[in-house]
Amino acid sequence: MSDLYSDMNALNGPISTSINNLMNLQKFFLNSNNFSSTIPPTLRELKDLIWLYLQDNFFTGQLPLEVRNLAALGKMDVSVNQLSGVLP
Repeated sequence: MSDLYSDMNALNGPISTSINNLMNLQKFFLNSNNFSSTIPPTLRELKDLIWLYLQDNFFTGQLPLEVRNLAALGKMDVSVNQLSGVLP
């Protein structure tokens, strides 16, 4: 699977750490849901990720430093959450 679109589905809870099993994932859309908890550092395993959209949820904490290792990442939106700190 290269694209995962699960936006606007009222999904909740944390993002499963098993998401890193989708090694070929390029586009990841979880925006406009009710996700909470922190953004998992296991996202670093998604080396082919080019788009990451997590905006309009209830994520807390800081954006994982591991996100800076996603060399292919070209677009990311984490706005409208409860994140703190600086971008890595």
